[in-house]
Amino acid sequence: CARELRTNPLLNRLLTTEPEELYGYAAKSGGTALAAARTFVAGYLESLPRHGLAHGSEPAVAAEIMIRLAMTQLLIPDGLIPFYDDVKVAAFAQRYLVPLATGTVHDSM
Repeated sequence: CARELRTNPLLNRLLTTEPEELYGYAAKSGGTALAAARTFVAGYLESLPRHGLAHGSEPAVAAEIMIRLAMTQLLIPDGLIPFYDDVKVAAFAQRYLVPLATGTVHDSM
C-alpha cells in the first residue's frame, strides 16, 4: 500500500497540482471511501489463519486504523514513519500493525 501511494502517478500529480481538491474530497466525501476500504481490509484480515488472531480482536477497527494511517501518509508524506523504504515499511508493519491486526502485544513493547 505504501509503495502504491508513493508511486501512483495520478495521486502524485493531484498532490502536486491540486492538493486542495484531494484534501477537500477527503474531508467531505472520504467516509464512503473509508467504509469501502475498511470492509475490504477487515475481510482480508479475517481471512488470515485464525491462529494469528487473539480472542476478541477487532479486524474492522484494526483495518480502519491502518487505512487512516495510509490516508495520512498520502496527504502528509513526510515524517518519522519510513514509507519510502520497503524494508523499513515491513519492519514498521511487523512491529506496529501486526499486533494491531492480531490483537496481541509483543513482550518488547
